[in-house]
Amino acid sequence: MKYLTLVVVLGFGFSPFALGQNGGRPRSRVEGQILALEREWISAMERSDSAADFMRILADNYALTSWDGGVTTKAVYLADPLDNPFVRLKPEGVKVRAHRGTAITSGRMTIELKGRVENVSYNNVYWHKDGRWRLVSTQFTRIERE
Repeated sequence: MKYLTLVVVLGFGFSPFALGQNGGRPRSRVEGQILALEREWISAMERSDSAADFMRILADNYALTSWDGGVTTKAVYLADPLDNPFVRLKPEGVKVRAHRGTAITSGRMTIELKGRVENVSYNNVYWHKDGRWRLVSTQFTRIERE
């Protein structure tokens, strides 16, 4: 019975809904760091002069897989930061799950592009290395309008 209670307690503690149940405030220092980096990433995605930010935020092997299956790497962002299709990114319901040196954020996002708007769900994977968190991977999945 003690084992079952421990499993239930730990399960709720690591629930992807835990951030929402905490009034939107980070529950830990790591969660706060990841949410801050998430905001920096979104800001860099919205700007055309963000090469320095991408150098700092993105891991060298970073890859973004878009809703249409295309893959964009860190090298592509650095090669032509002015070729940025993003106008505004508005995240909602962002949840953070962290375990040891890895953290995953997930949520929904409205992405305003030049000429259209996309609604997506997304996941970001962060990795802690050399005393810093770096964004390793982003996955966007289109949410069809009803």
